[in-house]
Amino acid sequence: MSKVYTIYEAKTQLSKLGKRAAAGETIYVGAYGNVQFMLAPVAPVAKRKLGAWDGKKHINYTALAESDAEIASWLEGDE
Repeated sequence: MSKVYTIYEAKTQLSKLGKRAAAGETIYVGAYGNVQFMLAPVAPVAKRKLGAWDGKKHINYTALAESDAEIASWLEGDE
């Protein structure tokens, strides 16, 4: 395990420690030599493909329009 930074040291050097963590290093922070938390690199998130559902799900718009008319008649009291 590498050096354990005090909370004060981590606070004053957060930018530098953050860059080191982003580069792949794990930084340990604690008090009295005991680790309380660590700064660690995060796995990259894959970009989401827009339109992933395109062509996979069909919406029946005519059925929606019919149900909207039916609901509107209920609300207006035109049973």
